[in-house]
Amino acid sequence: MNKKQQIIFLYYEKGFLPTEIAKDLNVSKAYITEVIKSDERYILEKQKRKSINKTKNREETKKYIKNILRLSASELFKD
Repeated sequence: MNKKQQIIFLYYEKGFLPTEIAKDLNVSKAYITEVIKSDERYILEKQKRKSINKTKNREETKKYIKNILRLSASELFKD
């Protein structure tokens, strides 16, 4: 398997980030980005990852807000 095939495999099949791939294969992140952008699956993969991250962020924000609301006024303003 050549480097381009490895990059495509790691990004699309294993879900690695470009920075992780660059570090593992000892190549620049710019090269990784160039390779993955040249693949026809790039736009769909980018949309999928964006949606996952948006959902994850929304859930983390909800957890944070719930934790803040659980604190009583006395706990927030302790001396």
